Amino acid sequence: SSRVRCLASVFSEISSEISRPLIANRPFAGLINILSRFRDADDFDFKKAETFVREAKSQGNKVIFIGNGGSAAIASHMAADYQKSGRVPAMCLTEASAITSLSNDLSYEKVFTEQIHFHGKPGDILFAISSSGQSQNIVHAAILAAAKHMTVITLSGFKEQNPLRAIGEVN
Repeated sequence: SSRVRCLASVFSEISSEISRPLIANRPFAGLINILSRFRDADDFDFKKAETFVREAKSQGNKVIFIGNGGSAAIASHMAADYQKSGRVPAMCLTEASAITSLSNDLSYEKVFTEQIHFHGKPGDILFAISSSGQSQNIVHAAILAAAKHMTVITLSGFKEQNPLRAIGEVN
């Protein structure tokens, strides 16, 4: 279901709430707040994202996932699930050898743009995952993907107003 897939969009925010020092008598107040916002969220963006993915699959396009740190783990897991369960061609650009060689030879800011330049095609979808929405390597990759006529779907959670969210067709 679209709600299950979209839990990843709040995972990073939940993780940050759980890792903050516990407040006496209200240890899960932040987590409850996040989950209640998710429960009340409009399904429109979830359905729109699902439609984009179904269209991409039917047209022979692929879904690409990117993220840093914990978001990279989410990206990797989502790519595997889209392939395994959804039978959607998907890939994750967070493979360690690619990240380390590209960051060494170019810069960490370019680790995803270089791969999007090579692998991204018009009609493909980029899921750009960033808790803050401010990671420059993610933002630059999303800008390049949009310029290549890829659909950009962003998953960011700390603040609604962030640079990454402004780039996505679905947020």
